[in-house]
Amino acid sequence: MLTALVNSPFLPPEWLTAHGFSPRPPAATPPTAIGEGRCALAQAMRAAAATTPADVLVWASACDQLRRAGDELPSDRPTFRCHVPVVWQGPAAFACYADELHRLGRFLVAHGGK
Repeated sequence: MLTALVNSPFLPPEWLTAHGFSPRPPAATPPTAIGEGRCALAQAMRAAAATTPADVLVWASACDQLRRAGDELPSDRPTFRCHVPVVWQGPAAFACYADELHRLGRFLVAHGGK
């Protein structure tokens, strides 16, 4: 089975598994130093994404720090950036999230999934 490195609980593992990918969280370790304007989580996730093996990288960001860390992801494998709505209430947020999951499904199929 193909592996997908996933950084967020906003990406349902059932969706990845249904498309033929085994979801894998990054093995993040606390950073020794944190850059200005960064949070420890974003920096640790970005570093883990660079070193954890997987067939594809699926990156969701619900905050500015994770979005900025996503700009620095390694380019050695296919990467999907999922845009998670900040506000969850209402039909517009639901439609946006559903569209992102459909877009993720198309990405996974294009990279060997089903």
